[in-house]
Amino acid sequence: MRVNRECMAGRMEGPMAVRRVVLWDIDHTLIDTRGVGRELSAQAFEQVTGVPMVKQAKIDGITEPVIFRETAKLHGLHTERKDFDRFASALTKAHLERAAELRERGHALPGAASALDALFAIPEVVQTVLTGNVGASPTNANTDFRRQASD
Repeated sequence: MRVNRECMAGRMEGPMAVRRVVLWDIDHTLIDTRGVGRELSAQAFEQVTGVPMVKQAKIDGITEPVIFRETAKLHGLHTERKDFDRFASALTKAHLERAAELRERGHALPGAASALDALFAIPEVVQTVLTGNVGASPTNANTDFRRQASD
């Protein structure tokens, strides 16, 4: 196979240029919701299961379906996909209803804005979000993250 060395070195522009992709998780990587995320999860969990969320499964690096399932297990509950779908819907609704509070209480983590800016300055780097969250999660409800991070 023939490799274009200029392209591999990132010196070419246009559709043939090789790019590096940085996939960001948002929660606990770029932002801290300062408890709002847990409150919203507890609200949706109780709405769907009828059981107050006293404990929550590990959340860092885990997708919402797994967090929901494992949290349900901590409460002695067995759940199915349809339960998670209802939870996701309730969580999305809760995030939308409390988006202003999330922006007010949440904050960008130290160094988040400078990391984003540093990578943005590299033409070969494309940044995007890859998250395990649902619908209007903190990721989506906190759409003015870059403004907050620079304040």
